[in-house]
Amino acid sequence: MGMLLRRHYVKEEITDLADKTIKELKAMAKEKGVEGYSTLDKETLIKSLKE
Repeated sequence: MGMLLRRHYVKEEITDLADKTIKELKAMAKEKGVEGYSTLDKETLIKSLKE
């Protein structure tokens, strides 16, 4: 059951990325290991996090 909740949460989080600040998006990108995240703009950060 925990796995189902986690999957649902991730999908919900992706749809809410546009509501997050650039600072929050950069922190998420850092956790995910996105290279060059600190120089990306908001739109590019969102695209990178959706991959």
